[in-house]
Amino acid sequence: MILSRLKKWISVMIACVFTCGAFALVACDGANSSGKNSASDTAQESGETDMSKFPNYVEPEKAEYAFGDDEIVTPYWKGNVIYNETVMLVDYGEGALGNLQYTPVRILSVRD
Repeated sequence: MILSRLKKWISVMIACVFTCGAFALVACDGANSSGKNSASDTAQESGETDMSKFPNYVEPEKAEYAFGDDEIVTPYWKGNVIYNETVMLVDYGEGALGNLQYTPVRILSVRD
């Protein structure tokens, strides 16, 4: 009994380590480790955002609701559109309220 629980616990811990490692690799995707100033560093210093860092960037006026295979596997941090973001509504006595992760520029769709 104790041995089976220990095996399960070890399996879960190994899975967590691999998941964290994979996340770290994805989060560091394309990091500039050369120490030299790139064009994107120069743009950031001037207060502008370099959109070349966001391969899935869509102009807000042209954004449309779509939730196919491409949107399911696309990381939201590589673009400017978050699809099917969930919100937990909480009733504080004055009505149900919920928060999104970011302040939206434009809401494309509300689904239940």
